[in-house]
Amino acid sequence: MLQKLYVFFRKETVLSIAVILALLSMFWVRPDKAYFTYIDFRTLGLLFCLMVIVAGLKAVGVFDILAKKLLMGTSGTVGVIRLLVLLCFFLSMVITNDVALITFVPLALIIVHKLPKELGNYWLLKIVAMQTIAANLGSMLTPIGNPQNLYLYARAGMSAAELITLMLPYSATALILLLIWIQVAAAKAPHVCGSEKDKTLLGFSDRKELNMEYLAAYLILFTICLLTVARIIPYQIPLVLVLIYMLLRNRENISRVDYSLLQTVDKALLLQGFAIVGTAFLI
Repeated sequence: MLQKLYVFFRKETVLSIAVILALLSMFWVRPDKAYFTYIDFRTLGLLFCLMVIVAGLKAVGVFDILAKKLLMGTSGTVGVIRLLVLLCFFLSMVITNDVALITFVPLALIIVHKLPKELGNYWLLKIVAMQTIAANLGSMLTPIGNPQNLYLYARAGMSAAELITLMLPYSATALILLLIWIQVAAAKAPHVCGSEKDKTLLGFSDRKELNMEYLAAYLILFTICLLTVARIIPYQIPLVLVLIYMLLRNRENISRVDYSLLQTVDKALLLQGFAIVGTAFLI
């Protein structure tokens, strides 16, 4: 039992610490009826919808095809490195920072391993670090870029335009610094004789056919979610539509959601389970 708890703690460190802190907080603020008002159902419902939709788009291969088409039009090692970093930076604004990294870091590793050994070893850690930073800095611009933004956006009562305007100087500065970092790293990269590195770098041959039904459905649901983010329609509408579609047409996609991440978004969310149990005994 202790071994299983240790493995779970190692795997879900953030969630485990949050649960411990939530339990400790109950000694200072005892569970009562007010606990139910702490839960931000709008943020949780909207985040769940976005995570399901993005997982579905990833499963049908949208991001793989998009990345490969973009990379096929890029020449030169530095150009490819720059594009891989910028993909994480800009797409994280729409598909969240976690999904951007999960999608494009493996692609970057595949590409780096096609380089000559000396050049590949030089870029390996650098590109992963750049992509990680790019995804986190790019995602801060929009309400749906990361779960924390979605929560703060909902709590602040700001419009999407106000949030983007507020964060734009920081995102623009971050982008400039990233581009400078890439150029500095490129200047220090080892020189490899010949142009074979550029010929083998973009050797993509496999093409995955898109399921047009899934693609159309996910894009429609994503558009509805954006309308909810803009506070044009209530969050219950996309939540119901996503659940109905997934249960009828793509039930396995629900299992692809990172529920541990979902449970650590709202500072009060971790208390809801304890509130339900605690309220039953203490009220």
